[in-house]
Amino acid sequence: MTDTTARLGLPLIQPSQAQKHVTHNEALALLDGITQLVIQEQGAVTPPASPGVGDVYALGASPTDAWAGEGDTLAKWNGSFWQFIAPQEGWLAWDLQVSKLLAYHSGSWQATAGSFSELGINTSADATNRLAVASEASLLTHDGAGHQLKINKAGVSDTASLLYQSNFGGRAEMGLTGNDNFHLKVSPDGTNWVDSLIVDGANGQITGAAVQSQADDATAGRMMAVGAFGLGETGQPPEPDDLDNPALASGFYSVASATVPGTYPDGVTDGELVVRRVTGSWTSQDFTYRGDVGGVTYTRSYNVTASAWTPWARVFDQGTIVGTVTQTGGAPTGAVIERGLTVHGEYVRFADGTQICSNTVMLGDPTSEGSGTFADPYACPVGGAGLVFPREFAAPPVLNVSHYVDGGGPTTASRAFTPTYTSVVTWGFFGYRAVRLTSDASTNGVTMVYTAIGRWF
Repeated sequence: MTDTTARLGLPLIQPSQAQKHVTHNEALALLDGITQLVIQEQGAVTPPASPGVGDVYALGASPTDAWAGEGDTLAKWNGSFWQFIAPQEGWLAWDLQVSKLLAYHSGSWQATAGSFSELGINTSADATNRLAVASEASLLTHDGAGHQLKINKAGVSDTASLLYQSNFGGRAEMGLTGNDNFHLKVSPDGTNWVDSLIVDGANGQITGAAVQSQADDATAGRMMAVGAFGLGETGQPPEPDDLDNPALASGFYSVASATVPGTYPDGVTDGELVVRRVTGSWTSQDFTYRGDVGGVTYTRSYNVTASAWTPWARVFDQGTIVGTVTQTGGAPTGAVIERGLTVHGEYVRFADGTQICSNTVMLGDPTSEGSGTFADPYACPVGGAGLVFPREFAAPPVLNVSHYVDGGGPTTASRAFTPTYTSVVTWGFFGYRAVRLTSDASTNGVTMVYTAIGRWF
């Protein structure tokens, strides 16, 4: 039979022992000192001059005087002498000096508020997870204006992160993983990881699987970057793979040369392309030529039923109101209005097919009464020389003819000039010249004015 208990070292009463009360009282005194243990001072090295009965001191490594040689023990004053007790792993004590709960661990007293090597709350901690909490929720609140949760790592290549698990398998993580850039990454199985977002620690710019890999990356679900499809681009936007590709993603493109395959409008070889996809099966394109003329824009759309592009059509602007009027199959392909002058007079053509021709013609120059330089009456034979229109019509036009006499002096009334035939190129007439009643030296010529209205296609 041993003399003391295994854990607390309390003296045991031996068989046939005399003065059993001494042993019993010694054990009670020890219990009184170490049960609900209160320490007057931690790390004490010098005995106090007037200790109180029952006071306990946690001695430092090298105490002096009455404590000499009793380092790292508990010194209890029993009223007559110091009693020394060796603390054991896991003992708890209240430190009166600092008002903290201490725990004896690995040979020293440690404050329980942050100095435990492991702490499990409602679960077990281990060497890897030294702080473990099993709870429906955890609260970290402020003690003043705010609160910071700090996660520190030793070096650049180490990790400081928050890991989110499903059945103890990693599924999402954010923090400084492997470098000093901020990572947000996910995993389907805890083994294969994808960096969704990476925030550069130097400039704050974002890359990753959730961001476009290049300017024309059209992967669904990815965020657009500056320069994407030409948006916000300060340099040249990306080139399309093929102008005639109906699946080309919406955006802005640059066509630097005719090396890009596809159909170009009016033979232009470079410009800016805008693609708009309203649905998965409908696409339109605008192509702006950036040559010396500037601002010339063409448009077309993809015909889903025919699986073909409509022809390029120029967009009308100030530069296309007046110009050369053209058409294909009755559809205008040029300017809105064309105006011109030939040796046969003036003309105006409109994009809808209307054409107006006009001219002023001098028919004679008589210098005396009753005489002139042309026949009276004057007639243009059908199919003869006639008068030529400034521009050819598609069909004989409607004519409006009038005349007047040049010069001064009275004249006889002359018959109106009447058209005798019209063709798409020329027209003829019949009429009398004007006759002067008095003679003078001034010129009296007959001037005829006509207007022809018809169609040029």
